[in-house]
Amino acid sequence: MTSSPCSPARTLLARVWLFSELRPEQLDDLALLAFYRHVPQGAVVVRQGETDGDLYMVAKGLLRVSVRSSEGREVALGLLGSADVFGEVALVDGLARSATVTAQKPSELFVLPRRETLRFLEGAPEINAKLLVAMARHVRRLTRRVEELSALPVSTRMARRLVEIAEDHGTRVGPNRIALPVHLSQQDLADHVQATRESINKCFARWMRLGIVHRTHSQIVIDDVERLAALSAHQV
Repeated sequence: MTSSPCSPARTLLARVWLFSELRPEQLDDLALLAFYRHVPQGAVVVRQGETDGDLYMVAKGLLRVSVRSSEGREVALGLLGSADVFGEVALVDGLARSATVTAQKPSELFVLPRRETLRFLEGAPEINAKLLVAMARHVRRLTRRVEELSALPVSTRMARRLVEIAEDHGTRVGPNRIALPVHLSQQDLADHVQATRESINKCFARWMRLGIVHRTHSQIVIDDVERLAALSAHQV
């Protein structure tokens, strides 16, 4: 039995970088393992410390990745959108989740159960190298975040995060303007760059006066992407 080449799970698997090089029959077999999950806005998909180990693929929506420090403070690590995957670390080592993933918008996911997926991967060694790349990406991202928090001012950290979100998930609304995909409050931005809401508010207000960004009722719009990128260019 094989899945339809047009099935939603099969179509998504072909777009996900981790599985994009699989043969058509391998994609068919893997798609049969995947099950659909709808996640409402604000719902937690996986929680730091849990031990389910399943792999998740984003078909539609936007999700927030965060960790909670030993002091209880939340640190936002990034956002996930269409064709992104999460759960690689727990899939590989079977240990507790290293982060919490929460739906920023209503989201549609396909889930690959750990046990069945590992059995499938035994016959698809070409994915192993990509899993190593995924682990390296996690390490590099965390290393960079630690360096930024220890060495860069709040304004530079915030500029970097907004540029990253714009590049990965934004919608271009003009030659040098990008709308971000979700409303980010001062607290959201503070969680992303580990700063106080007051410092975020002052920085954002200054950028608004300079015509770099503005807020609508539902989102942030970057009005001058080049200037914001220049503000983010300070080296650690």
